[in-house]
Amino acid sequence: MPAAEWLQPPVYAGRPLVVNGEALPFDTIHVYDNGEWIAGMLANDKGEWSVELPEGLSEGSHTLAIVAVSREGAASHPARLAVQV
Repeated sequence: MPAAEWLQPPVYAGRPLVVNGEALPFDTIHVYDNGEWIAGMLANDKGEWSVELPEGLSEGSHTLAIVAVSREGAASHPARLAVQV
């Protein structure tokens, strides 16, 4: 499961948001908001990853889920974070 150090409160509606974390080196990282894919990126050679959501999140309740997919195609269980904006 990918680790996520991610959000630095407070989180405001419509403001840029950066999500950070760690996975295995070169894993493909997928970020979902309430089950909808919103971003993807590749972890670096140390497994570090970061994605900026320029438009942030809308007002309300969100469940962010991070899934790491290995080069072999194996998907991790999602790391989840509940966020109130």
